[in-house]
Amino acid sequence: MTKTGSYWLRPLSQRYKQNLEEIQEEIIEAKKNREEWLIQTYHKDYASDRYGRELNSLHKIKELLELGADVATGTGGIYVNDKYVVAYQQNKWRVDGKGKWYWYKNLEDFMERYVNTKAGLNKYKYNKKKKIEEEEGVLNG
Repeated sequence: MTKTGSYWLRPLSQRYKQNLEEIQEEIIEAKKNREEWLIQTYHKDYASDRYGRELNSLHKIKELLELGADVATGTGGIYVNDKYVVAYQQNKWRVDGKGKWYWYKNLEDFMERYVNTKAGLNKYKYNKKKKIEEEEGVLNG
C-alpha cells in the first residue's frame, strides 16, 4: 500500500484524467494495493473492500475515456462532459445540479442514449428551436 494516500483524497485539480496510460498505471497500483490488503485481512470474516471499490471506479473511468468522454472525478461521482454525474459503484447517473438518479444498462448504452444525442447535448434548446420553426412554417405556409 502506498504511503501517499488514496486516489480520492487528492485535490480535484489533480484528479482530472487526460489519457489512458495514466489510468492504466493507477489500475496496476490499485491491484497491488488490493492484493496486499487481501493478504493482511485474510483472517477476518468481513472487511471493507476499499481497494476493490477504487479499482472498480478506475475501470469505469477508463471505459468512459475509451468511449470519448471528457472525464473529471469528484466527491459526488464521475463528471462526464461537465453535465452528467455517473455514480462510482452503481449503474446510476444524474444531471449535474439535479437530485434524481437514473439507471443505465452499461456505459456504452449511457453514452449512446444520453450523452451523444441532440437531446443529450441540450434538450431544452433543441425543442425550443423545433417549436419556433414549426410556428414560422405555419405562419409562412
